[in-house]
Amino acid sequence: MEKTRRKKTTSKHGFIPQQERSKQTVEKVLKVATKLFTKHGVAAVNLGQIARLADIPTATIYRYYPNKEELIVRLMYDDLNIMLSNAQEKLDSARNIEEFTSALLVVLWDTYEEIQDHPFLHGAFGALLSERSQKQRLYDENQKWINLFHMSGRRFVNNISDEHLRIRLTVLNAMWNATVRVAYLATRSEGDMLMKEAISIFCRELDLPVQD
Repeated sequence: MEKTRRKKTTSKHGFIPQQERSKQTVEKVLKVATKLFTKHGVAAVNLGQIARLADIPTATIYRYYPNKEELIVRLMYDDLNIMLSNAQEKLDSARNIEEFTSALLVVLWDTYEEIQDHPFLHGAFGALLSERSQKQRLYDENQKWINLFHMSGRRFVNNISDEHLRIRLTVLNAMWNATVRVAYLATRSEGDMLMKEAISIFCRELDLPVQD
């Protein structure tokens, strides 16, 4: 009788462990990787160093992440998903257009600051924005934010058609991403000034009541 092979479960961010022991190994890898990336920077760390500090064979890491880029992506998107969840909570709590505008201002600024102040997300985000291999993943991530802004904004932005609202949000989201890239290369004060202007444009283009 032919033996039934256990199907290997994968996702766009690497192998998903099914057994508790494997889950614990992955958690250890992620914890150690975060520690090393935070201390030395993304570029200075390799999978061998992570394996040694995690006290596991290097080959074990490759079971879950085929290269360092995949590991960085997993860590980055885990944190971005937390940011997205926090943003949704703030925007969903708005009861009128004034509260929505205030919430949107906070969400856009807080997300920028979290990327800038994150121990390694700042560098990882900047690098992955220019990485062609991450094009689809970044597109998917952007769609999550566009969908969030669209669903929450649709309740209060009534003078723009649904179709044009989504188009406008797509353009504004692209502008926000581009400004983050420039801010990443600038000094912090210059970056802050650029982001304040980008956020102001974001809100004005949605005809939100933003005070100068």
